[in-house]
Amino acid sequence: MTSILIKEKIRKILMKEWDPIGVYEMDGPEDEYDSYIDNIYQIILTRNVNNFVKYLQHVEKDLMHCTPKIEDFYFELFYKLQNSINICVSKINSNL
Repeated sequence: MTSILIKEKIRKILMKEWDPIGVYEMDGPEDEYDSYIDNIYQIILTRNVNNFVKYLQHVEKDLMHCTPKIEDFYFELFYKLQNSINICVSKINSNL
């Protein structure tokens, strides 16, 4: 299960960096992309950036009917999310 701290970090990055339907710009619901967080977290744990790219492209193209971004965008997003998750895990572990 994804910790609340990790989920919040992923949520913020998805809203500010990914946001394929422009929810952030319209002050839309903060939980708009929450249904993708657990899958994204699991993919990041595998460290498989190619699966991450395929997953987000699938979500954008097949579920949201948006034009997927260029691959470089997803690579940068993957490493940003991975870094944020690592920082959260370190904080969680230091509090044990």
